[in-house]
Amino acid sequence: MADMVEANATEFTAALDGEISLRGYLDEQREHLKDVSAEGLMSSLGTVLPDVDRAVLTSEFAEDLAASSREGLRTGVDGWLDDDWPH
Repeated sequence: MADMVEANATEFTAALDGEISLRGYLDEQREHLKDVSAEGLMSSLGTVLPDVDRAVLTSEFAEDLAASSREGLRTGVDGWLDDDWPH
């Protein structure tokens, strides 16, 4: 994790600490993302994406991604937890 941005390192450290730690972290992040706008998503991802990815994060694509994020987090973080947790 030495070369990861801080947010990713924090998330995956929580995953290695176990389900309770990871769920707590993801629940906290969900509060920031469950109603995310395209502008908010572009702003938050701007700190973790490389230049080539930021270049394609246009307002139209960002709105689609924000809508997908809102829908994916609507009922909770279980899917996200399954993606992260190395069980």
